[in-house]
Amino acid sequence: MGKVGVNPLHQAVNDLCQLGIAVIPIPPNTKAAEVKWKQYEERRPTVEELRGWFGNGESNIAAICGRVSGGLAVLDIDDSQLAERMANDVGLQAETTLIRTPKGLHIWVKETEATSHSTPLIPGTADLKADGGYVLVPPSSINGRQYTILTNTTIKSVPNAREWAVGLLRAYDLEVPDQRHEPLNIAQVVDEMHEGNRNDSLFRVLSKLRGKGLGKEELETFAYQTGRGQGLDDGEIATILGSVTRYPTGETNGWRLPPESSPRVHEWPAPAAEEAFYGLAGDIVRTLEPHTEADPHALLADILATFGMLAGPHPHFMVGLQRHEMRVCPVIVGPTGHGRKGLSHAEIVGVFNRAVSDFYSRLTTGLSSGEGLIQAVHDPIFRHEAVKEKGRVVDYQDILVDAGVEDKRLLVVEPEFARTLRVLSREGNTLSPVIRLAWDSGNLKTMTKSPATATGAHITIVAHITKEELLHHLDSTEAGSGFANRFIWIAAKRSKLLPDGGKIPVSDLNDIARRLNEALTFAATVEEMQRDAIAHDIWHEVYQSLSQGKPGLFGAVVGRGEANVMRLACIYALMDTSSVVKAEHLTAALGLWEYVEATVLYIFGDATGDRTADTILRALRAQGPMTQTEIYAGLFGSNRSAEQIAQALSLLAEAGLAVSQEVETAGRPVTIWSAK
Repeated sequence: MGKVGVNPLHQAVNDLCQLGIAVIPIPPNTKAAEVKWKQYEERRPTVEELRGWFGNGESNIAAICGRVSGGLAVLDIDDSQLAERMANDVGLQAETTLIRTPKGLHIWVKETEATSHSTPLIPGTADLKADGGYVLVPPSSINGRQYTILTNTTIKSVPNAREWAVGLLRAYDLEVPDQRHEPLNIAQVVDEMHEGNRNDSLFRVLSKLRGKGLGKEELETFAYQTGRGQGLDDGEIATILGSVTRYPTGETNGWRLPPESSPRVHEWPAPAAEEAFYGLAGDIVRTLEPHTEADPHALLADILATFGMLAGPHPHFMVGLQRHEMRVCPVIVGPTGHGRKGLSHAEIVGVFNRAVSDFYSRLTTGLSSGEGLIQAVHDPIFRHEAVKEKGRVVDYQDILVDAGVEDKRLLVVEPEFARTLRVLSREGNTLSPVIRLAWDSGNLKTMTKSPATATGAHITIVAHITKEELLHHLDSTEAGSGFANRFIWIAAKRSKLLPDGGKIPVSDLNDIARRLNEALTFAATVEEMQRDAIAHDIWHEVYQSLSQGKPGLFGAVVGRGEANVMRLACIYALMDTSSVVKAEHLTAALGLWEYVEATVLYIFGDATGDRTADTILRALRAQGPMTQTEIYAGLFGSNRSAEQIAQALSLLAEAGLAVSQEVETAGRPVTIWSAK
């Protein structure tokens, strides 16, 4: 089973990976996955993901069935008596891998020709776990009852797992319901077809029959008999048949969607341009970088954000009547703990603490409600009381009951930003609008009965999250509401391995602290900032690109590009002890912003943020061009209205992600959609 001294879970993960089987973690004593596991039906987990999941050696482990694991299929026997009979079958033991489960038996095979789908075979007795499913494997356990290997022979190869499973069960004298042999009620099916909508109706009917397990030849006979009877020509019938029969028998409505994920996966961002590491911020990164495993981009973003918070609300840049202060809020996005997301902030805290004596008083954590955030920087609170003389009210006065917070500079560090995003989804939670107000003006209040308000608050947020958590928890509502585009998104991963850690020379730290102190002292004297002539010309060249709307979820998340770039440029200038934004400061900000946009593209791909549109786009890319009939009738059935689908197709077309064309047929023209 495993080597002496090796954690059994780690050994199992290693053994399964060696066999080409994709695995995911399952929380102890459960069968339900917490990770968004459907993406791993298309790709195997990375080494970093596996280490992050199984590093503590305490999780259950599941093997994903289907194509990603080389056609793995598992016959799951839940009947204890049947399981015992099969477990004692010497021939079966010698033939393939058998695993005892807390309730019964798992029999493993790999199919070589078909792609079966997970399906019940005999309710309560036997299920097939194949494409679209997973099974727990040893040494997993449920309430102390373990999964154990009974035989560990070579996994048997079969052409078709469903046919093999049905044959095996029948060999044990079990009746397996086979919907393919149910009689067809032709009259009832024909009644479902309507004049003027015959193509759509026939497609729905054939998809339903295919989903029940009807074979291709039977389906063709029925299609031509019924279609001709309804006045469809053979060309139209053949087109509809081709759309239905491209998918395996038994698939519901003839469709199997790819897993939920970004419609197109983009690569890890290329390193930011060297210009982004300009000036004091770049010097700090270069000083720290050899001695830390933190990503240099995370270090840079954290330095700029922290300096902007400490600079306070006085330095600002005017855009029309809109005042922009030095508030930028980075979210560091990386792979689990091994991305060293939080390490970047730990390094920066140490540096700034040397430069600013009361730095730690500016730090807090725990974003949970708008009222809580306001309370951290709230204004004085007064109580309106009556003034009485001889029992009669003669006047009113305001009594100070809480002096409030005088210095409203605050750095909120949120190491578990996924928790914050979960909070946003709770009905009545005020955190999202308060965060937006904090970025915009610093004048905070809620619509609740809470008396607390804050004026002139100067709040910066530095947060950490994994890509998977972000995709799972950031819904299109918060992206579209402007919550997401008030942050700058930074992809971060471990830059190097330092088994013994690093040690920055004290003299270097003291020099950085001195320069930071000088820059912050200067920033305290600055009010309105301006661009010089060269920076002015550069700004006019890039403004259109920064401010124009971009399609999809990407556009929603980078929608405040021009504002964030100017805030960054001003911070670069202040760290250079300049109240004027020069070309080098603006160029540095643009260099970092290019990395932000590349990060957002890496995280969200070209998702639109509209679930219907993204589902259509995934299907078009996974399965090729589709007729409009296929999209309306086959892809969603009755789960989307025609209006929703029309809006989604229009969105894909406007975003340049899909195109349509009309194709002439013997009957009416057919509209075909393709992904670009």
